[in-house]
Amino acid sequence: MHGRFKKDYEPYQTMGPLCGIFDQRADEQLNHHADRLGFDAISAGGTLAWLMDCIDDDLITPGDLGVDKVPRWEMTNFDVVKDSMHNAELGMALLDQMIQPGGSIALQFGARKLARRLAREKGRQVLDRFVYNAFARSINMTASRITSRNASVFWESERNTDMVSKFLKNTKQIDGVSHPEP
Repeated sequence: MHGRFKKDYEPYQTMGPLCGIFDQRADEQLNHHADRLGFDAISAGGTLAWLMDCIDDDLITPGDLGVDKVPRWEMTNFDVVKDSMHNAELGMALLDQMIQPGGSIALQFGARKLARRLAREKGRQVLDRFVYNAFARSINMTASRITSRNASVFWESERNTDMVSKFLKNTKQIDGVSHPEP
């Protein structure tokens, strides 16, 4: 615990760098919001990262999901504090849509069914971005878990690799750090 915030690695990965959040204060707010709503933070973070990736690449519009922001993921001029908070606010707005009866993000049958529906409506690329560990065709959502049997390792995105690569290059080139562990 850090004050009122629970600190676990997995939720801070899926709701952190995978969602374009690199400031701990913004990450704490998003994680706390998901926890307060009763979501499993790892699964919710994977779903948020997927939705934000689809918004960023114009596969889904923010309006399709009931939000009005797009994620800020461009590493050039990325303001760690401001842009992380912007992305956390977008994540919280998406979570709020998930719990609304009749909301824009219908998860009552699970994230996989949502992904399939969006792929039918928006194109196959939406589903191609949705990576999961397939154990069953039908998974029911409960308040404490968006989908069952998901592991954060299956949510790692290509964008996450880009962000880590850029960070390591900047650490070496800008900060002058030459040893392997900064």
